[in-house]
Amino acid sequence: MENRTAIIDADVLVYRCGFAGQDSVHSVIVNGDVLEQFASKAEANDFCELLALQGAISPHIETEIVPKSHSEVETILDVMVHNIVEQSGSTDYICYLSGKTNFRLDAAKYTDYKANRKDSVKPLHYDYIREYIQEKHPVILSDNCEADDLCAMRLFSAFNKYVDNQSSNKLDCDQILCSIDKDLLNVPGWHYNISSREIMWQEPDDADRHFASQLLTGDRVDNIPGISFYSDSKKKVGPSTARKILGDAVTKEELYQAVCDAYEEFAGEDWHDKLNNTGLLLWMMRKPEQHFDIEEWKGGVYD
Repeated sequence: MENRTAIIDADVLVYRCGFAGQDSVHSVIVNGDVLEQFASKAEANDFCELLALQGAISPHIETEIVPKSHSEVETILDVMVHNIVEQSGSTDYICYLSGKTNFRLDAAKYTDYKANRKDSVKPLHYDYIREYIQEKHPVILSDNCEADDLCAMRLFSAFNKYVDNQSSNKLDCDQILCSIDKDLLNVPGWHYNISSREIMWQEPDDADRHFASQLLTGDRVDNIPGISFYSDSKKKVGPSTARKILGDAVTKEELYQAVCDAYEEFAGEDWHDKLNNTGLLLWMMRKPEQHFDIEEWKGGVYD
């Protein structure tokens, strides 16, 4: 393969660059005076404990977030993109950013989608980094979905092209999806983990099993419910329990049956609706406006 395109989940870069583009200064205060400043909160805590042992009155810590300059942030972002392209073995790249609308916000029926992120702190340069990516890098904004969905569509299209060409060389799949989001492992093809720097090939059967496991566990990061939520924690299902529930299931029909059996046992009379809604929130679309249905998934409609 002479050319490979890196499909970059730029939502990840906005946060990674943003937090790298600001410093925390932890000041130890006694009686209104700054005694010492630390870059590490742990070091500041240790200093406070030492002061307390020496009889200092009520030492406390005040933290200030100090942003780096725009030029420094731009350099950090550019280096991140360069490293991803190089380390993923790519010769080209395209960035995807999430737009302002997302169908999942209205589609979630049993919990509010990503409600646990409402109070999360964004990096100070959040807006600037998004603007910079759009001005200086090839980028596509999502509309009524997420950047992840667009990344999934592009990788799946490349994977299908590789399959249609009946190539025996996986390198002929000329796109690689670069992210840290485990949801994207539901898509077969090449994946590059931005954090671990690992490259892996995801087979369709592995992608299906990964998705079936997520149907059981849900996703705490995005506030998507699974068996634990629907059973009021009477049946707690994490990754290891999910593996046991799925057992030796390989085909979609086998995975579907194992997941349905667990939902029917633990999720109440409306278990099928709950399962379908969890799937809708977890599924990374492979075509535009492809809103998930568990029966269609089982039947291979999305393959």
